[in-house]
Amino acid sequence: MKSLKLSVRNRKRSGRNHANRLRRAGEIPAIIYGKSGSHAFATNQVEFLSVYKQASGSAALIEINDDENNSHLAILKEVQRNSLSGQMIHIDFQEVSRDQEFNALIPVSIEGISFGVKNEGGVLDTQSHEIEVNCLAQNLPEQINVDVTDLKLGESILVKNIPAIDGVRFTDPDATVVVCTGTSAGASSAGDDEEDEPENSVAAAG
Repeated sequence: MKSLKLSVRNRKRSGRNHANRLRRAGEIPAIIYGKSGSHAFATNQVEFLSVYKQASGSAALIEINDDENNSHLAILKEVQRNSLSGQMIHIDFQEVSRDQEFNALIPVSIEGISFGVKNEGGVLDTQSHEIEVNCLAQNLPEQINVDVTDLKLGESILVKNIPAIDGVRFTDPDATVVVCTGTSAGASSAGDDEEDEPENSVAAAG
């Protein structure tokens, strides 16, 4: 479990103009949702970027401390960006409790080289880049490792095929994580050759 800290200040005002002023001042508007309601705040862009980089590619618990000495435990839900500049413009957090289970999306890490890719000309198709789990905060995995070494052409790995993780329940065991597929290039080439044969025969007869 990866644990990070983020300092924020509470927002008493809302609206587009206020949010734009925050961004110009180097801050990012944010909100945290949970059983205690929703709380709006702003965080320093540089500080959040540091936390965001540390959390990248993994699931992490973030301890959010505001300027009124309140603390919230949360997971990052969404970072909204400007479609043109790529600038972070809003952040959503989900509040969690240390003693209650919650759902979270955990990144998938593919490990190994598939037998089907290495020996059978297959292609690896990752269909689930994240897997939803239900667990307590203390059991939150940073990522879920999926070993594809023995995966042969035409085979797939489902969530329920992944080794169990203590204290973690997969919410959709039948979801497909990765498939080793073939290509149709060979079949297409063969089909094209067969279609050409009658035309060649007619030309020869003439």
